[in-house]
Amino acid sequence: MAVGPGSAAMDLSTTLSSAYRYNQNMMEYYTCHGGVNQLGGVFVNGRPLPDVVRQRIVELAHSGVRPCDISRQLRVSHGCVSKILSRYYETGSFKAGVIGGSKPKVATPPVVDAIANYKRDNPTMFAWEIRDRLLAEGICSQDNVPSVSSINRGIQVLSLNKALIEKKKMGDSSNLRTIDHILGRGFNST
Repeated sequence: MAVGPGSAAMDLSTTLSSAYRYNQNMMEYYTCHGGVNQLGGVFVNGRPLPDVVRQRIVELAHSGVRPCDISRQLRVSHGCVSKILSRYYETGSFKAGVIGGSKPKVATPPVVDAIANYKRDNPTMFAWEIRDRLLAEGICSQDNVPSVSSINRGIQVLSLNKALIEKKKMGDSSNLRTIDHILGRGFNST
C-alpha cells in the first residue's frame, strides 16, 4: 500500500467508484426485476419486503418514530409501513404472509368454546382482550392465535346462532331465515 499525502484520496476515489458500480449494477437488476420507488428505495414487484427491513420498521415504531418518518428514513412507501405495522399490531408478527397455500384453521372447537365463555362472562370484552387471554391461558400459541378480525367474526356468528336459538325456543318463525325456509322446504305446501 502506498503511504503519502495522495494515498487517502486514491483509496477514497477507488471506494467511491466501486460503490458507484455496485449501485449501478443494483439499479440495473432492480429495473429489470422490480423498480425504484419515489423515495429512492428499491423493490421487487410481487415480493415481500425483507424481514430485516420489516423488523426495523417495527423497532422504529416501538421507539416512537412516526410512520411517515419511518417511511422516509428507510425509503419504503408510507402504505407499506402502515400495512406492516397494522399487521404487526393485529397478529404480533412482522413476518410476511405466505404466498399461496391454505391457512391452518385457528377457530378450533376449544378456541370457539373459550371465546364463547369469555363473552358470556364479560359481554363488553374487546376482541384484542380475548386474543391476549387466549395466549395468557395457553389455549393458543403465538403461531395459531386467531386475529382480532377472526375473533370478531366468531363473536358475530355466536350471537347470530344465539338469536336463532332464542327465536326457535319462543316459537317465533317470523323473520327467521334458514336455508330450508329460503328454499321452501320448511312449509307445508298443500
